[in-house]
Amino acid sequence: MKTTNILLILLLANPVVFSNAQDYSIRSPDNKIVVNINNTQRLTYSVTFKGQIIIDKSPMGFEFRDEQPMSGNFEVMDQKTKSVYEKWTPVVKSKHAEIIDSYNELHLYLKER
Repeated sequence: MKTTNILLILLLANPVVFSNAQDYSIRSPDNKIVVNINNTQRLTYSVTFKGQIIIDKSPMGFEFRDEQPMSGNFEVMDQKTKSVYEKWTPVVKSKHAEIIDSYNELHLYLKER
């Protein structure tokens, strides 16, 4: 059995992460955007905006050079979240004197079964 650690980064703002069996979600700071990841027989994701489906349940997989494609049968070994809120001033002045960089990350570490 081959083990491959994969880092999935989903960038959004203000973290709220729920874990139920193999279901994972992360929300934007204003709770308008929700990304759901489901790991059952296949790894799938979906995205909603203000409660409306933007991307319906869609399969995910990984392809690496000189390896067979990995499209399912994963085990989530670990998950980590990170929240970032930074303000910075651009070097070249524009109409925006200050830029806010605010997002959340959800890292899922996967192992192929």
